[in-house]
Amino acid sequence: MDAAACAPDRFLDLVVELVAEGYRREFSLSILRGAAMHLQYRFDGLRLDADRWRPEEPLPDGPGLAERIMGLVERYPAVWDDEWTAARVLQGSVAAVDGSGAEQRLVWLLMRLAGAVRPEAERIRFDRDKRTEIEARDLMMDAVNEPRGIAAGSAMRLASRLTERGTPWPELLRLLLLRFASDPVASVRAAILRDLAYLHSKEDALGWALLERCLDAPHPALWELAGETLYYQIHARYDRIAGYLDRMPTEAPGPADGTWVRLSTLALLEGHLDADCLFRRLQAEDRAALWHGAVAVFSANIGRANLAAACRSGLLRVLDFGPSTRIDADSVLCEWHEAVNCSF
Repeated sequence: MDAAACAPDRFLDLVVELVAEGYRREFSLSILRGAAMHLQYRFDGLRLDADRWRPEEPLPDGPGLAERIMGLVERYPAVWDDEWTAARVLQGSVAAVDGSGAEQRLVWLLMRLAGAVRPEAERIRFDRDKRTEIEARDLMMDAVNEPRGIAAGSAMRLASRLTERGTPWPELLRLLLLRFASDPVASVRAAILRDLAYLHSKEDALGWALLERCLDAPHPALWELAGETLYYQIHARYDRIAGYLDRMPTEAPGPADGTWVRLSTLALLEGHLDADCLFRRLQAEDRAALWHGAVAVFSANIGRANLAAACRSGLLRVLDFGPSTRIDADSVLCEWHEAVNCSF
């Protein structure tokens, strides 16, 4: 694979011969993965072992190489016996594909991966012996390592690249994104949420549709990943995110704490949410992560002239709750002091 990443054209010439001579498919699959990695090094900022990557000169044309790789994927059914390799190869092609015909072909191939077997379910990927709850990092590990998750991320990146260039989308790309956003396994939806903020800012209607589908039957860990796109919508579209804020404490108490308190406190500072409403909820839930989150937002914004009064009032209200809260008064004063010093 490393050799093919350095000289993709030369090694891709061997794929036809290897298949024709009946060699083990692993040889051909390794070459395809290496050629796709070449594209990721050049066009996608891949850093894995980049210091050891020494490509042969002259470098092949990127879009041409992407089309050549896709052609081999289309031509040899054996590639699809290893859905992980198919997903990785197409992921590399996304980085360089150019031209409406090639982009349409790529969407068709990604559509095929929407039916891949893995991932079959959410699972704990880290510290299995220390916890029983699945976290956002577990979902993201599967999102970047399992075929459907890789394909979902590739579809999002293709949509973002086309949007950045002002290029019309292939006809089926929107439908493909909506399909991935409705996947029954949360880690696939995590791949959509990870890159949704930018696309949502450019494709408003589609962004809300993808968010709604991802959170229609949410896994508790998905709320953390939804936080970024909700954050960028809070100023202009609080009416749309208010319903999501109402759901978080009920559907994911604990996992959604950080997202909920950050967005709710920002909503207060934006004038969308009444302070009494926020503090009643903080008292009712009374978890340390929530109090610390509110203090962090107030402290981070106290240096802004238009928000200083509201932030001071918020910090004083935290202190007013005294020993009944789960946050130490000294820690509040410390954060307040540091924030004020940093603002001058």
